[in-house]
Amino acid sequence: MNKRLIGLFVAVAAVVVIVVVCCVMFVIDDVTVTAVSGMQLSDEEASAIVADSGIEKGSGIFSVDESAAINAIEKNNPTICVIAIERVFPNDVDIRVARRTGVAAIPIDGSDRYAVVDRDLKIVSIAYPDGVDSLAVVDNFIVAGDDETLLGSFLTESAAGWLGQVIEGAEMSYLVQTRFGEMFPSVRYRPEENRVILVTVKGCAVEIPLDGDIATMFNYAWNYYSDHVYDTERENGGRIVLDAQSGGWTYVAN
Repeated sequence: MNKRLIGLFVAVAAVVVIVVVCCVMFVIDDVTVTAVSGMQLSDEEASAIVADSGIEKGSGIFSVDESAAINAIEKNNPTICVIAIERVFPNDVDIRVARRTGVAAIPIDGSDRYAVVDRDLKIVSIAYPDGVDSLAVVDNFIVAGDDETLLGSFLTESAAGWLGQVIEGAEMSYLVQTRFGEMFPSVRYRPEENRVILVTVKGCAVEIPLDGDIATMFNYAWNYYSDHVYDTERENGGRIVLDAQSGGWTYVAN
């Protein structure tokens, strides 16, 4: 037997030993769930997340399919956002999660209920009218489907990208989560007029063109509202619009 063949056998044997050692040493002993961002997570929810992940004790730590686990967890738990799945060597896996929070409510076609979406335009719950008081309620835009189809799904960028940009603008303006709905309880989608109208709780309408950077325009319009309208008699009505000549925002009385 020549030296080259002996070397090949030695290399194969070494690989086999390494594989066997890995299979013995790196076996999952525990799967934990860690809530981040101050999220409260019940034991029942944590157990459901572990079960939905498909990650089993006794399996190899290197065999974890993170993408499949994340998809399964988020599909079966619409309010859960998986931040990461981390291998904690040698024997543990930690699933880090946060809570998705509804921002806007969209009417469901043929129903008196609403699809509640978060900042990523994921439908996190289905609500009756008395369950959307703190949310921005969308007008002239609907979603269609039964509960099973809608819950946990994402609105498409082509259909609802404008709403995603409105929410992004609200975040740029530090109007996040429920505060956005409390400030703007009505969002009126008017594509035939090339605008979306956000009506404040006091009745002032902020009109934003749909054919530009909606998020940035929202941020500028909000700054104008804060500086020139908020806490004055103007906030009880009127409109904030983009002036075509100056390119700036201005207030127009009713």
